[in-house]
Amino acid sequence: PWLNLTSVLSSIPVETSITIDASDSGDLDSQNPSSPVTINWNGTTCKEGGLAFQCTISPFAEGIFTITAFVTDDDGEITYSEFSLNSLNVAPTDITIEATIDDEEIPQQNGIRNVPEGKDIDLKGTAQDTMSDIDSLSFIWKSTNDSAGNELEWESEEYIGSESTISTSWGISGSHFIHLLVSDDDGEQIDSTMSFNVINVPPIAEEIQQQVPIGEEDIIKINGTAYDTVNDIDSLITCWDLNPMNNSDNIGDSDDDCDIEGNMLTYSWTEQGQYTIIFHVTDDNGESDSVETSITVVNRPPVSAIVIEEGVKLQNSAISFSANGTTDSIGDIDSLVYRWDFDTTTDSDGDGI
Repeated sequence: PWLNLTSVLSSIPVETSITIDASDSGDLDSQNPSSPVTINWNGTTCKEGGLAFQCTISPFAEGIFTITAFVTDDDGEITYSEFSLNSLNVAPTDITIEATIDDEEIPQQNGIRNVPEGKDIDLKGTAQDTMSDIDSLSFIWKSTNDSAGNELEWESEEYIGSESTISTSWGISGSHFIHLLVSDDDGEQIDSTMSFNVINVPPIAEEIQQQVPIGEEDIIKINGTAYDTVNDIDSLITCWDLNPMNNSDNIGDSDDDCDIEGNMLTYSWTEQGQYTIIFHVTDDNGESDSVETSITVVNRPPVSAIVIEEGVKLQNSAISFSANGTTDSIGDIDSLVYRWDFDTTTDSDGDGI
């Protein structure tokens, strides 16, 4: 008998079908012209079954496959034939990127996703491929400042598998782009890009506790506290405005002056009164927050002193008295009114003292 295996194709993409034809077969001395030979596909699983003279298969691996078939005539003679085909690699397809915050998908508008500065973003990348390649796909992530992917911010290591997850955040507001490159073990690649707009998170100035009243010239210390994202916290500008009614720097408003810079305020007032002070904080994007508190300054009474001229004095001679040792706050010392009372047993001015 004779047998020739043929097909219209010699190579196919992996996991697609090819039909091997064995109709070019027969036996010249057959006693049964309608069925001169029988066929055996040597264990190959054919879509048509094992007795038909066509065999359709779908290779699930890449590489060269050889199909062998045997035909037997009515005399028991056997002939075989082989057909080799090349099962070709298929590039990965259907790449997707999923972005979530706290397990909630980030909505997009015109292809752009708005995210807060400093907030962790969870990214999941997937792609489709053949069964032989799906578990060995290579995933590489990178973040850039431009959609073309040239201004690199960071690039991940290579992740192998059927999917990849990674977390990131941005400390600088503005446009950022995530790029995902997926490759199979033959170097076939597919990529995707996702756009993000990072929104600056304004700083927060913490409320200041009510301060107890202080006396004139008493030093008060107040520590202002401000919060921001990790990337902004070290660049915050904190200031105290000691007179919100006066625009001391002639910039902006009267209540945003930087009379004293820093978190710690160490200060005193020379005159009694109610003073409003403002603690304000500004980040590198110019966004700010402020809190105010009131300081009550109470009058500090003067401390009087009497100095008498030394020496022996004769009766009816003049004696000098001085109040030069009297003390008071700087704001009051020049406006003190001195009154002398040389008869403490009589209330001569009727003031009750």
